Amino acid sequence: MRQTIWLASLLACGPAMNALGQGPGALALESPIRLDAQTVSRDAPAQLPLPPLPGKPGQATVLRFRAVIVTAGPGGCNYNCAVLLNGAAPGRRSAGGEERLIGRDPVLVLAQGEYPPFSVFGGEKLMVMFAPDPDAGDAMAVDGLGATFLLDITDIARGVDGNTLTFRNENPAEAKDGLGLLRVEDIEVGWLDRALLPQAASLAPERGAIAASVTVDDLRLRQSTRGGFTVRRGDGPELLVETGLGMQPDTPSVLVADDGAASAEGVEASIEAWGQAGFRTVARWKEMELARTVRVVGGQIEWKEQWTNTGEAVHGMPFRHRLFLRGENARFTVGGSADNVALATSACNPTLYLGSPEAAGRGWGLVAESDWLRLLLGLRGHGGVGEVFSDTLAP
Repeated sequence: MRQTIWLASLLACGPAMNALGQGPGALALESPIRLDAQTVSRDAPAQLPLPPLPGKPGQATVLRFRAVIVTAGPGGCNYNCAVLLNGAAPGRRSAGGEERLIGRDPVLVLAQGEYPPFSVFGGEKLMVMFAPDPDAGDAMAVDGLGATFLLDITDIARGVDGNTLTFRNENPAEAKDGLGLLRVEDIEVGWLDRALLPQAASLAPERGAIAASVTVDDLRLRQSTRGGFTVRRGDGPELLVETGLGMQPDTPSVLVADDGAASAEGVEASIEAWGQAGFRTVARWKEMELARTVRVVGGQIEWKEQWTNTGEAVHGMPFRHRLFLRGENARFTVGGSADNVALATSACNPTLYLGSPEAAGRGWGLVAESDWLRLLLGLRGHGGVGEVFSDTLAP
């Protein structure tokens, strides 16, 4: 059997902890305002009055709570809790573009079962666990923080007039015998020294130099002998693109953007110039082949690739293209939304944008133009590393 699938895309410039004992649940707030626990039905939101919350130099105004939808036992998760301050929902990012969730990743991974990661934020709603209580909800996530939320509300808190905090139960199921209600505990509002805020770690690897390059106007494309490539416009952020092959997100990259990297076992890559402004890479595994071309066209980078099954039977080709900025922890817009962290599919908006935190308004975007790729791809953007992947390609 020899089956070929064409994919094409276009690049355009533009810690595991217990909630109560460690992590965001243990950070001591200055002048904390503690509120009673709330049990919230679907038709009766809890509205809690708060005093003025003035901004303080060098400090963040924060809201902390733990929440679950009450069930008899652990039962997964969904966007069933809405939190509003003065009628405004605190989205994933603050007005300044910073992550609002403190001490916890904005992506949720369930500790049990083979489920994809979930975005904590979904518009006005938060992803909460179906669990008997917040302790059980915390334990349902791999980081031990499944029910714990510590949010920076500095940009939406009123410093002069009073504030109103609202918890809304968005569970569509009818509550029965106390099950299906939203339970919110350990509610506090206070201030935290910004110097003490946990910093999000970047998962982007450090990569070395690449010798081969072409430049058209101010757009430079570099092609590594190890199969990855980079693009940069002028002195702007540099985008690195690498490829792995495997079903799991932690699958290592085998085509990397670093001439000095060791050759990956089980794959051979050959590189050649492609016209006046591009490169062609052919990577061969035992029963599959990838032929990729990248070139500068019209002020953008055109990226095309062809996957071929060279074996005698149907063969899975779970590609994972990884994109990250050199030396920066990129901010992502996944499938058109800054709230998204991961999407299993995004055919209606097959885009991934990496914004530079150091150069406001500058970054790199990817859009899938092939119908095949639009249908096959999943998207992820987390920890400074974006991913365009498929776990369903099997020609």
